[in-house]
Amino acid sequence: MDLWGIWESFLDIVYPMDVRCLVCKEKRQDTLSHGVCRMCEESLPFIEPPSCPKCGKMMLADDTLCSDCARADHAFHKGLSVFEYGTEVKDLIYRYKYRGEKYLSNPMIHWMTRCLESCDWDFDVIVPVPLHPIRERQRGFNQADLLARGLSRNTGIPLMDKSLIRIRNTPQQARLSGHERRRNLMGAFRIRESGKGPGKRPRAFEGRTVLLVDDVYTTGNTADQCSRVLLGAGAGRVYIITLAIGSSL
Repeated sequence: MDLWGIWESFLDIVYPMDVRCLVCKEKRQDTLSHGVCRMCEESLPFIEPPSCPKCGKMMLADDTLCSDCARADHAFHKGLSVFEYGTEVKDLIYRYKYRGEKYLSNPMIHWMTRCLESCDWDFDVIVPVPLHPIRERQRGFNQADLLARGLSRNTGIPLMDKSLIRIRNTPQQARLSGHERRRNLMGAFRIRESGKGPGKRPRAFEGRTVLLVDDVYTTGNTADQCSRVLLGAGAGRVYIITLAIGSSL
């Protein structure tokens, strides 16, 4: 049994999915295979068309860029998210990231996989947005990495979780303005060196189409900085998928 299988078996023991809904934690007869009851699932703010053709935010009209994308020159090709970042989803992500409720990754991965199945993207590798080692030790895990591993398992697309790294332990983006967010992330990411000697260019992403995975998309600054580094390393195109995205309003 691989590590993921061991983890799932552990979850079945600690938090059996046929007993309680992972979201409301109530015993319910309508709990679905991914551990969420039908009532909770139907209450969540799934993204529905029309949406921004660049970042994926819900819009009022088709083929119209949201105000953020109209102003920005995003480095990534296209973005996709499962939910609008409303109160219910914000609480789920908080529990997942900061309360150590890692079992919530199971329905999150299910929703993100289903979202990918609805589009026609072709990609060669899956890459999680990295945490700085200090932040990862404090949190105990990288929430994007856990989601990316599940997507890799479900899609059969290889995971590359060691090549894109974070070299600056930046302040949390949520506390900063738009300008501060951009400045905060400048030079925060790079590709891990793959050879010795001067002028050696890492070739892990040469010609590859990358799916970048994160939990939340707000202004797109994190996605842009990671995408620029990946494209600079030779990637042909970068898509991004997140669990949640901010409103276009």
